[in-house]
Amino acid sequence: MKKLLLTLSIIFLLVVSCSEDNKYYSVSITNNSTRNVSYTYNGISDTLEVSQTKKYEVVAYTQSPQNLLDQNGIASVELTYNGITGDYTIIDSSFVPLKLNVMNTLPVDVKRIKANNYISHNNTYLINVPKDSNISDNLYIYTNNPNFTLEADSDGRVEPSYPIIFDWKIINNDNEIFLTIR
Repeated sequence: MKKLLLTLSIIFLLVVSCSEDNKYYSVSITNNSTRNVSYTYNGISDTLEVSQTKKYEVVAYTQSPQNLLDQNGIASVELTYNGITGDYTIIDSSFVPLKLNVMNTLPVDVKRIKANNYISHNNTYLINVPKDSNISDNLYIYTNNPNFTLEADSDGRVEPSYPIIFDWKIINNDNEIFLTIR
């Protein structure tokens, strides 16, 4: 009789815990990085200040936070996941940023160069390189596989307006990327 009661109790608890009323669970996202961070989670864009935590009620199999960017729009943070609690923590990127050296060999200024959001230059992810010049001061990149492109300005213009070539090479011993624009 005790075994029957125990079995029925366990079945009852399983049925109650799996009912439609309990389809949501709580997830925390904590910002342990040194910067404010914006992200998208469960279809909602949100921002966390340094050391801030937010809780969300989500259904099972909700995707992890996406599009993590620091306060300057740079992808210099990463996400860790605690498989036991189901919570996420944002930390400073463990990827050591590479020094970026850019040489513009064109006779025109090249404006609004980006590599997704992996470039960091004076608190922005875009760089402008004057004609026939080099820049490297305070210029870093948070990926070793960049895809350099030009971003249009607010009027929809890209400068220069003709096709250009981005040649880049990583020098591993120096942790640098050399980018030549031609």
